[in-house]
Amino acid sequence: MASVIPKQVKKDRDQITIKLDRDVLQNLEHYCRYLDSSRDYVINQCLAFIFRKDRPFSDWLASQGLAACAEQGEITGRAGTAADRAVSETKRR
Repeated sequence: MASVIPKQVKKDRDQITIKLDRDVLQNLEHYCRYLDSSRDYVINQCLAFIFRKDRPFSDWLASQGLAACAEQGEITGRAGTAADRAVSETKRR
């Protein structure tokens, strides 16, 4: 019998260390406070958004034989985010 609440999707995560320009880091901190979210979440969502929206990148992935990963959402994360919906809403106006 299925539960009322679906199981949480758990993704594998890797840790990286990056250096950002001070002004970019400051804006990242502001954006995190604005969303009441962690740096990890904001950076992850921003990258997933760019990977989905950058058509030349998608074309390049396909030329490298990586289109299957992109189609499965492993690289592009096609599930859609609040950022995608906000951009779509802005374009409609």
